[in-house]
Amino acid sequence: MTAIDRTMYRQMKRSSTTKELIEAFTPTEEERRFVSTMTRTVQNQFNLMLWIKLFPCLGYFPALSEIPAPLVDHLRKALDLAVDVAPLYDHDRTLYRHHQLVREYYQIIPDGKEARRAALRTLLRAVRTMDNPADMINAVLEELIKQRYELPAFSTLERLTGRVRALAYGRIYRAMESRMTTEVQQGLEQLLETQTSSQRSPFSQLKLVPQSPTLSHLKARMSSPSVRFWSASACSSAS
Repeated sequence: MTAIDRTMYRQMKRSSTTKELIEAFTPTEEERRFVSTMTRTVQNQFNLMLWIKLFPCLGYFPALSEIPAPLVDHLRKALDLAVDVAPLYDHDRTLYRHHQLVREYYQIIPDGKEARRAALRTLLRAVRTMDNPADMINAVLEELIKQRYELPAFSTLERLTGRVRALAYGRIYRAMESRMTTEVQQGLEQLLETQTSSQRSPFSQLKLVPQSPTLSHLKARMSSPSVRFWSASACSSAS
């Protein structure tokens, strides 16, 4: 699994300074007019304003239970609402309607098949030059944000990345297997066999700390079984 902290996927901050709350979550006059035009009740105006302020910070809609209390308190005070007003919906259809209003307000394309196709195309390009899943996920995030897509869940990006990497590595494995001769296969197996004289395998000898670059050391190194094998394999591949 990829640690979300190693990617640029935005997460909800559990604590914010007063300055951060004021700068990021104080409603503007334009936002107030939009919310008052789209909703009537105090409860729904508060709910919609939450999404209006949260979406630019995250790029997706979190669960109501994930919204930190300090943020809720700040917004409630900014709107001059009673202390008992909290993020709450009586009907899911109202929640979905508010989400759609926010997408229209910011001109965002909803997460769906098109977003997944864009993510997949980006991953297929990224896997050619990248190996780290976090780097690949970051490439997808940059592309989705650029194309103004609502971000999918992190688990979705992680799953897509895993599938693309498995596909790419499977192709590499099959390509290598098709080119491997019997001689090369036997040589690879012998790399793991422990030599009686040195009590070490040829593979472990490859990892030894290099000696000083003298001519005698170079000759001794070139005469080792592991080096002879890889040299022969390289010549065979080149031919």
